[in-house]
Parts: sequence; structure tokens; C-alpha cells
Amino acid sequence: CSDNALAPRAPVALTGHQGAIFRARLFLDATVLVSASDDRTARLWAVRGVSLPDIGCADITGSSCSESTMQMDSEAPSWSCRAVMRGHGCRVWDALLVPLLGEHFGVATACEDSIARLFALDGTCLSQLQGHQTRGVRCVEVWPNVSERTVGNFPVLASGGEDGAVKLWPLAADRLPAQPQSGWQRWTVPDASGWIRDVALLPEQNEAILATNFGRIHRIQLGTFLSDGVCVQSNLLFEADKVHFTCMGISRENLQLWCGCADGRALVHHPYEAGSELPRWFQAFENSRVSAVFVGHAGHAIVADHAGHVGMWHLSPGTDCPHLPVLLAKHFLGEGLGLKNQQVLCGVSLRVAAPGQSTAGACSVPGSNPLWILGDEHGHVHAVDRLAVSQCPAVHGGKVLALYHVGGLQESSEAAEFFLSAGSDGAIVRHRFEAHGSWQQLASIRPGCGLRHLAHVVLRSANRRECNLKDSGMVVGAFQGADYVLWDMDCGVQLWRHRCGGAKRPNALHVAHGEELSFTFAYSGSGALEVHSAGASARLETSHPAPTSLRAPLHGREL
Repeated sequence: CSDNALAPRAPVALTGHQGAIFRARLFLDATVLVSASDDRTARLWAVRGVSLPDIGCADITGSSCSESTMQMDSEAPSWSCRAVMRGHGCRVWDALLVPLLGEHFGVATACEDSIARLFALDGTCLSQLQGHQTRGVRCVEVWPNVSERTVGNFPVLASGGEDGAVKLWPLAADRLPAQPQSGWQRWTVPDASGWIRDVALLPEQNEAILATNFGRIHRIQLGTFLSDGVCVQSNLLFEADKVHFTCMGISRENLQLWCGCADGRALVHHPYEAGSELPRWFQAFENSRVSAVFVGHAGHAIVADHAGHVGMWHLSPGTDCPHLPVLLAKHFLGEGLGLKNQQVLCGVSLRVAAPGQSTAGACSVPGSNPLWILGDEHGHVHAVDRLAVSQCPAVHGGKVLALYHVGGLQESSEAAEFFLSAGSDGAIVRHRFEAHGSWQQLASIRPGCGLRHLAHVVLRSANRRECNLKDSGMVVGAFQGADYVLWDMDCGVQLWRHRCGGAKRPNALHVAHGEELSFTFAYSGSGALEVHSAGASARLETSHPAPTSLRAPLHGREL
């Protein structure tokens, strides 16, 4: 006989995919099949008459997709396409049937767009599991599988990606990772030739403050939950001719505004206080512009230029004019480092008390010795007080972009403060600074997954004083190309991503403390300010497994 007569022939042929099929899996005694294809879809097939309990809708029975066809022998079972899973951004590498809590089923897919998705059996996308970055998700697996699950087992999905990471995701129907309820608002600079120099968020007042290049300060009222695309209203807090603002800082205690100018002057204004004093001008630098202003406790502030010169200033409470800020000290951060420019990019004040002094009085009067931690563009971290500057060189392999004061430890014989530094090298370093000047770098951690430009670091844990880099509720805001990414360090997952244009535009982030994730992100570009707000439950109950990274992201590919 001929070779064609001996060739095996498939009794059933299921057609419907428009591209190559990368994976096909059989389930439930070969009565259900799930396929993944190059056409950016996954399909669910089943023998006619098989009932699959779906989540949130009626049982999926013998309905079939009109675009699918079937060729079969008369003795073969009758199959049909029950659903098409759409919405993938690239090719679908893998798909499988997964059990959910109770008697429900779903379909999990692995896609080349770095997202694992969970679908209901009618093709509705239930959740997008965004934990892998920069490369695709290659495979997914579930435990227990659909044939092994028993009462009380909590199903967990495992996903493996080209970033070298394996992630675990809980699949309880009532605890699927929720998509944030988000919205955004837009505000445009009234002056067509103006642009935004700096922006600050005031969550308690539900406002945003911004300074423009032509001497104007605006206050923007924000909604509790923002409506997409709504143009927000603003009022003008300050205006001056022939003034060019370069930077802005605001006190969280009394809402004092400090603004730096291109001619070396600085402005202090208190627009929120009834009967507030007039704006106060003082000359911070004679031959250079003000490049950064940081406002701390009890009227203390740092004013810096682009060359590494910093001034420590203090403004006592009161409205008696012409009361002006007092210069406590001036320092040069580049001393001994041989650097021509030493631009300060971030700063935070600590309440480290001198021996015998309480932290409540540590920075409360001009005669006290406030301590500032400053990060510069060369990766160095500086501790600055009225008397001297101590340097911790080469903390980061790039710019120091963010500093976060964690808290203090006062029970020991000597007071100590903890803080975090984050840089453009993708590292977060934990520091301890004691009252007698001892400085220690305790630990470092990297989020990995291609996150480098770490612009914001926030701890959401209630017990922040412990300053553990793990299980601390740490949320990192990072720029990845033109995108801004909000990353959960504990879970190793992406919380939010938005195309904002890059890190060079003025931006601000506020993350609320507590179990419920709530954040606001503002950035400017093209003479307009966009404010995005979102809220969702970011943590699952402790009795159930949370998304966890089994291996370090990018293992074996990053030195």
C-alpha cells in the first residue's frame, strides 16, 4: 500500500485560529481543550454537552463560535469552540484551564506583551497580572490543577517570563488582583509661553501647587476621585514681573512655600494662613541661580545652586515684617571630591538630637543644629549641619534621585535615624545615622525587572521604624523609557504604568499609608499638568498567599 494510506488521520480538526498555534492542552478527561496562537487569541474548545461552571455567568454549555469550523468522522465526539480570549497585545505563548475558588473555572494565558491574563469562560478578561517586565511571559501552570483540586485547596497560578522570574498569583474568585480605579485631570498653563518648573502635591488639602517659569504660583483643586479628562480649575497665589522661578519646596507642617529664582534670589510665601505675611525675598547666591530648595521642620530649609554650594536657612514663626530668613551656614559639597559641578537633586531633614537633647527640640530654634541628608548627581550622599559636611561617596552608581526618612530609634542609649536612598542605578540603600555622627549603610536591594531610574520611594507599613527592606510595604516609582511605573517591592509586581514622556519633566507622587493602595501622580509637559489618581486593594489577606517572586528578577543576566 502507499505511504498515504498508512499516514494517521486526525478524526477531529478544529479550525478558527488565524495564525500558528503554539500550545494546546487537554483537560477533564480529554473533553476540554485550550489553545494559544500567534493571532493574539486563546480559544476554549469542549465536547458538546460538557458543562463548565463559569465565574459570574451561567454555565457554558453547547454554544459555539460562528467563526470556528470543525471537520470530524461520524464516530468521533462532537467538539465546539466555547469562547475566544481576546485583548492580548502580542502573541499568546501558553494557555490553560485553571480552577477558581468554589466550582468555577477560568482560563489563564501567557503573552509576549509581558502580561499574564485570567479570563472567564465566556472570554471576559477578569484580571491582568502585571509582574513581568521588558520581556514576554512564556508559560503558566496552576496548582492544584483541575483534576487534583479538593475542597479547601487555594489555587495558585505560576508564571514564568523571559525576564528570568517566576511569579505566584492567588486565583480565588473573590481575591483576584484588582485593577485600580483610576482617573485623571488636566490643567493648562494660562500663559501660552509659560511652562511648569516644579509641582508639589498636598493630599490633606486635596490640592496641587505648581510654579511656572514666569514668576507665577498656581493652586489647583483636585477631586476626591478624578474624572477622566476633566479640566480642573485653579487660582493664582502669587505673581511677579521679571521673575523666573527655577524650583520650589513646601513645608508639610505650615504650608510655607519656598521658591528659587534664576537670578540667585529666593522667595518665602505663606498663602494659606489667614492674614499671612507678605512674600519675603532674600538673596541666596550672588553669581549663580538657585537649582533646588528643600523645606524641613520648624522653618528650616536648604537652598542650593548648580555648582554644589548649599545654604542652611531658618525662618522663625511670626508675621512681623520685614522678618527675613536667617542664614545659619554655607557649605560646598564638592570639597575634596575634585568635581566642578555638584548639583543637589534631593534632600531630607532628620531629627537627630544632640546628647541630652530631645528630638522634639532638635531643629526648633535657630540656635539648634539641624541635620540634612542631600543626594547629588554623582551618586554621593552628604550629611550637612551647621558645623560641617560629612560625605558618603559613591553610594550609587548614578544619580541619587530620592531620599526617604523612615524614622528614629530613641530607646537605645544614643539616638539614631534611618533613611533610604534611591538612584538611577536601580538600587535602594538603607542607612543609619547616629547623633555622634556615625554613619552606616545597612543593606541594599534592587527591584530588578529593568527598573533603573528610581525617582520615588515610599514605605506604607505602619511600623516604619524597623526599616526592613522586605515586608515593609515599600512602593517604588520609577521611570522606564517614556513610562512611569509604580512597583510593589514586597510582591514584585507592577501596580500601575503610564506613558508620561520621561523623567526630565517635573513630577510628584503621593502614596497613602495603610493596607488599601491609594496614590496620586502628577507630571507636566507641553505647558500642561496631568494628575492621575487611583485606588485599589493592593494586599491580600495574610491567610492567603500573595504574589511572590520565587527567584530574583533577571537572574543570570545582570551583573
